[in-house]
Amino acid sequence: MISSGDINLIQNNTLRKYLVSWKDVLTNYSERVNIDITLCSNTIEPYIINHGNLLNLKSKENFKLVEDRIFINMLVRQQYFNNDISAPYKMRLVSKPT
Repeated sequence: MISSGDINLIQNNTLRKYLVSWKDVLTNYSERVNIDITLCSNTIEPYIINHGNLLNLKSKENFKLVEDRIFINMLVRQQYFNNDISAPYKMRLVSKPT
């Protein structure tokens, strides 16, 4: 629709603007999700494997993880990153059309 020029058939300027920018939004979001997956796969999961016990979730090792400053920092960092990923898109959804 965009490449054919039919996008001009949409009279609502805000909707037209969002549709035109949608591909860039998805690309940006996908890149950030991949960074998040990499952070989890390369940092958090190995830490759990080395310091926790996946066979016994109620193990002492796992309870120690909950009090482990490094582990908590990793989780907090990931949470901030996830909030940072979604914030621009949440604003787009709740903002009034112009």
